[in-house]
Amino acid sequence: GACSFLPVMALAPQEGERVLDMAAAPGGKTTYVAALMKNTGMVFANEINVRPPPATNKQNIFYRN
Repeated sequence: GACSFLPVMALAPQEGERVLDMAAAPGGKTTYVAALMKNTGMVFANEINVRPPPATNKQNIFYRN
């Protein structure tokens, strides 16, 4: 939801930076970070939750420079 974007807005990632997302599922923050960085730099997305995603979960999107 919208509350997932607040930490990203506070971080204000810049182009070419490296960002570590330690709570990446389902991928909204990670995707938003990559978009704000204009698909430059690197986003490391980690999730410790080992449960399988629900059937309605969208596949995470990975950006690579």
